[in-house]
Amino acid sequence: MTEKFADELAAVLDKQLGRVQPSGLELRGWRFDLHDLRLLEVGIKYSRLGGPYTSPSYKEDLGGEVFLHWNNNRYSSGKLDRHVLQEFATHWDLWQRTAYTDEDGPELAEPYNPPEIPLEDAGVYPIIQGENRLPFTVLAQLQQGLVEQYGLHKMDARFKVTADRRIVRNSLGFAVDYRQTPVQIFAEAEDTFGEAFAEKRLPKPEEISHLINYVGEVTNYLRQEITLPATGRLPIILAPAVTEAFLAQFLLHNLQGSLVANRQSAFAIGDFQEKRQVFRPDLALVVDGTRPMRAGSYRCTAEGVATGRIELIRGGRLQTPILSRKYAKRLGMVPTPVPGAFLLEVPMVESLEALYARVPRCLVVHSVLGLHTQDASSGIFSLTADQCLWVESGEIKGKVKAVIAGNFFAALASKETLFAKSAWDDNPACLFVADVAK
Repeated sequence: MTEKFADELAAVLDKQLGRVQPSGLELRGWRFDLHDLRLLEVGIKYSRLGGPYTSPSYKEDLGGEVFLHWNNNRYSSGKLDRHVLQEFATHWDLWQRTAYTDEDGPELAEPYNPPEIPLEDAGVYPIIQGENRLPFTVLAQLQQGLVEQYGLHKMDARFKVTADRRIVRNSLGFAVDYRQTPVQIFAEAEDTFGEAFAEKRLPKPEEISHLINYVGEVTNYLRQEITLPATGRLPIILAPAVTEAFLAQFLLHNLQGSLVANRQSAFAIGDFQEKRQVFRPDLALVVDGTRPMRAGSYRCTAEGVATGRIELIRGGRLQTPILSRKYAKRLGMVPTPVPGAFLLEVPMVESLEALYARVPRCLVVHSVLGLHTQDASSGIFSLTADQCLWVESGEIKGKVKAVIAGNFFAALASKETLFAKSAWDDNPACLFVADVAK
């Protein structure tokens, strides 16, 4: 069904190649990115399985995007759905009406074979097809573990599995067709703290156990509220998920090729050409879409740029922005993989507890409010840390309320900043000194 749809769509678009339209436009090339999705989701809300807010749901969807290259550097983009072929005349007219001029418009990918990356778990398909005991079993495990083991009363959770067949094609003959099976599990307790599992495979028993233990332990600590014992310049530790959020806001944002090209980034194109030193010399930031069965892995982008592993920063020096075909063309550089996942590579101590031992007291930040509102180009932040734990002599004392302020760029440049490995997260916990206030 999906392949037939793709074939028919390609044939209809091919018929338009070289034809001058009444609008004066002439189609020079096309590409599309098509997803055939089947999704099953089951949830717990207010500690109730399958209640009115989380009734089990199943959905089938066929959709994606189309990109058209006309004469005179004109381009169009549009959405695809399962009705586009029956309503092609309407869509065709709309795509012409919304054409825009772009002197840096991207070229199409020549045919090649992107890397084969294992992204499909056969165990997902029986669940999608109705043998769905596993989602209910896992949700029951989460509920039982958090209630019985950790004494928590309210929890929300969801288990979502997807079977996705993806087809990427263009008018030059580029064609990629592959399957992937994203799985997402989320658990939150007492409306206080939550954690997620997200991969392109079903979870292992130890990963479910970790989800229970991590959510249960952190939630119980966060229920023990105390007054912030100290303010001023203090060590803070960003939990791995918060470190990743800071990296996305302050680093990935400024590495976007569109912002670099339009001079809206902290970094100029000359900084990349000169490989300017901006962070500590043992730090690297890597995009890697090649890891088997990982949530951020894929075979190619919608433009046909192959997946891969690329260092955006190496030895603390800028290497390349994140470049689509458009901005690679504008900047005279090579297109890059997109950051479905990114990795901070830097020397690390073996655990979060090992970080506790490095300082007599610290604030462990598990959540902040308003990170997206911060000025990404400066690296400066001032945030309400709504979920924090106060640690003294390696012992967690309880939850505190605090405002934290500092410069994340300065933290990444400092050799005094420490990082801790996490067995369950791509990115580490991060310890540095910041201003802490009530």
